[in-house]
Amino acid sequence: MGTDVQTVHGLRAAARTLLAEVLDVDPLVIEAQLAHAGKDTNGRAYKRTQYMQHRAGMMQTWADPRW
Repeated sequence: MGTDVQTVHGLRAAARTLLAEVLDVDPLVIEAQLAHAGKDTNGRAYKRTQYMQHRAGMMQTWADPRW
C-alpha cells in the first residue's frame, strides 16, 4: 500500500493523537475507549476502572464542532 491509503489502524492512531494532544484527554481514558488491554498482565487482572463518565465527556468533546 502506498501512503495515500488510509487504514483503520491509521485512523485509530490519528484519533488517539488528536484526543491526547489537541483535546488534552487523559491517555488512560483514551485507551479505555479504544479497548486496548494494558501491557502488564498483573495490572489487567486487578484494574477494573472503566472511566465511563470521562469517556462520555471525551466522546462529546470529539463530537462538538468547535475544535
